[in-house]
Amino acid sequence: MKLVTVVSTFVILIPVMKVLIPQLPSEFFPYADKDILYIDIETELAGNMDATEKLTDKIAELIMKEPEITSCTVAVGNGLPKFYLTLPTATPSKDFG
Repeated sequence: MKLVTVVSTFVILIPVMKVLIPQLPSEFFPYADKDILYIDIETELAGNMDATEKLTDKIAELIMKEPEITSCTVAVGNGLPKFYLTLPTATPSKDFG
């Protein structure tokens, strides 16, 4: 009796699932509309935090000249905190900005 119940359940369940699963919406990556521009910079002078900071400051000045840009944040050494789950973690380095 149990075998008949199990087999009949699967016989009914499989066609029902074939009909229902295509009806469900799915996305590989959900839509995320954030007004963020993220730039990673590595200088040629490894270990020189002053050179990295000067370079990031120059880039920040160039970016802020654009009328669409309202603010700018610069982090040298460890990078910015993650604001996307898929964003790779920054490796602590003095030549990273």
